[in-house]
Amino acid sequence: MLHITQLLLFTMAANILLAAGLFAIGISVSWYWLPLSFLAAVIGLIGCYGKKVDHSILYEILSAGLILILLILIAGLFFDTSYDGNNYHKTAVGLLKEGWNPLRDDPGAGGMWVEGYCKVTWIFGACIYAITGNLENAKPYTMIGIVCVFLITYVFLKKKQKDSVFCIIFSLAAACNPVALHQMTTFYVDGFLHVMLYLVVVSLLMIEEPEVFDRKISISLLAASMIICGNIKFTGLLYGGIFCVAYFLWDCWKYFQKNRKAWLVPCVKEGCWYALLAAVTMFVAGSSSYLTNLLHHKTFTWPLTGEGAVDIMTSNSPFSEANHFKNLFISLFSCMENISASSDRNPVLKIPFSIHIRKEARFLNGIDTRISGFGVWFSGILLIAIVVIIVCLVKMKKDESFFLYLLNLCVCLGLTFGVKESWWARYTPYIYFIVLMGLYLTLDIRQKLVRKTGILLALLLFANNGVILCFLPLQLYTASQINKDIEAMADAAVAEGMPRAQAYQFAAQSVLGSAKMVLETGKHPGELKDMVCSPAGTTIEAVRVLEQTGFRGSVMECMKACADKSRNM
Repeated sequence: MLHITQLLLFTMAANILLAAGLFAIGISVSWYWLPLSFLAAVIGLIGCYGKKVDHSILYEILSAGLILILLILIAGLFFDTSYDGNNYHKTAVGLLKEGWNPLRDDPGAGGMWVEGYCKVTWIFGACIYAITGNLENAKPYTMIGIVCVFLITYVFLKKKQKDSVFCIIFSLAAACNPVALHQMTTFYVDGFLHVMLYLVVVSLLMIEEPEVFDRKISISLLAASMIICGNIKFTGLLYGGIFCVAYFLWDCWKYFQKNRKAWLVPCVKEGCWYALLAAVTMFVAGSSSYLTNLLHHKTFTWPLTGEGAVDIMTSNSPFSEANHFKNLFISLFSCMENISASSDRNPVLKIPFSIHIRKEARFLNGIDTRISGFGVWFSGILLIAIVVIIVCLVKMKKDESFFLYLLNLCVCLGLTFGVKESWWARYTPYIYFIVLMGLYLTLDIRQKLVRKTGILLALLLFANNGVILCFLPLQLYTASQINKDIEAMADAAVAEGMPRAQAYQFAAQSVLGSAKMVLETGKHPGELKDMVCSPAGTTIEAVRVLEQTGFRGSVMECMKACADKSRNM
């Protein structure tokens, strides 16, 4: 399992590093980039193990390849209708696939987000798009991250000789991150950041136990995870960097305690290694974002900082006050809603573990919910986890394990209360880590009552996080129906004399244009329909025929049948 995780992570890290080198010499994205990255990952894996390589690794290499292909195919089954996905993510992937070189070229119509933002997912997706020809196949990265989290957690716990129930429950809880599950069928990258930051922390924990985990393997996992994490979003570099600094300081303290005369040399060596990793993450792997931003705009994180910086938070925030602590509390302990500055309603507080069906049901499938974005029961689960952590830490033996728990808790709490956007779930992977820490402590204690509490906490977490899975059949239907609509429109165009390839392109562009109008204008679909239906025109005539044939009713019945089937599964 560990080899599979290494191969999947190494492939993505190799892909961004390969891209940096090829972009530098003027070579654009092509179909062979992905297989070449996988080959580099295989070579890196063999290099980690040296003479320890045996025939079982061949099966794991094959398994990793099959998992990668399977997840790419699954991603293609879902049509991403999200705002961000269609506003700039798909644009960036398409531009890269069509030859855009971010080190040398201006993205043109792609705009500032495409130019400035981190590009690891876009480059990886463009390589897939170049192979399959289907843009929707280009978004398997969050699913890959979820698989890696489950596998590495299971291996980590097994190596620490935890029982099977512990291993399976905790591995599932770690993998089923609610933000990742909600975004795994879209081009959004926040869920991917959540799972990758978790992989960074697990890699750091592995490094702390060289007697259990081979140090070379642990370091390689940290390097791959951090290179990817730091190039998903700017916050990925910040969060991953803070955890790395915290563990570096912890190691320095251990060196000092072990040998007060010769502690400085190992600290300097480790510090140099972390500095090298940061340099590779930013200036090699991140050359198409951090370096180009610095050269063109004199700041690493343009367009969020520097000249012409854009404030993306104020218009999206549902809060009029700048009180970070109050906003965080309201966001965690309110009904699930998607409220922004332009909304005419305010968050409504609720009792933990309660659910307001009428208010919250329509947001259960939300990709980017602002209020109570971790789920309808998460506030209660978080309270239980906090109580468990306090009680267990008080009773724990004050050994190295205790201080590692405390270190991770302090980092998570520091980020929670130090980052003012912590009210928004998509930006706060560290809050979910607090719940995982509570779950780990309850499952790790042998007392029956405590273990039962841990299992109950896990069941509540699965119920809270797994709601989104009920909507997957509905998402599949939506993608299937859109494809059928595009095919029908194209068939009609071919019947009128248009070439088949051009007909598909025009039909798909019509659907995409309509979706973008709904997402970008915020107007009611009926209002948009009225805007394009001129008197006695072609569009209103087409609408008349659709109404005559019962199109609207058919769609409603199909959606109802899909929802009913989903509930019965």
